[in-house]
Amino acid sequence: MKNIIESLEDFLNDQIDTGLKIAQITKWGRQNTLKIDILLKLKGGFASLQDCENVHKLVLIWSKKENIEKNLNISVQSESINKILFDFEDFEENIGKKIKIETKTKIEDRRNFTGFLKQIKDGIIYLKSEHENLSISFDQVKKAQLLLI
Repeated sequence: MKNIIESLEDFLNDQIDTGLKIAQITKWGRQNTLKIDILLKLKGGFASLQDCENVHKLVLIWSKKENIEKNLNISVQSESINKILFDFEDFEENIGKKIKIETKTKIEDRRNFTGFLKQIKDGIIYLKSEHENLSISFDQVKKAQLLLI
């Protein structure tokens, strides 16, 4: 049986336009309220206000279909200029750009790394910082984001 996030993500992916992608779905619940935050991304740009409104309407349709009886608090937004990198494709699209990576565990006594993304190959992310070349396993990434220079 699918959990709420998997069910919603499958439903939205079947309904939304090509090019638009669900980057992240987060849910919180408290007693009779369910809060759902959705982050959209659009290849080569940002999701429009209309895209966000359309996805919001789709969440309402999904909630009726799934008989969600809790009060819904839905937030749909486009990723910002400080883009979060979620998957291999995100990293590949940003080769040569400055990024910040937070790792799940310490590597050489630290968890935060900043540098220019040189490549991603065989599950390894290669960064060049001012003082060193770094290689970090994709599986070690807790969070990564594009930085403005």
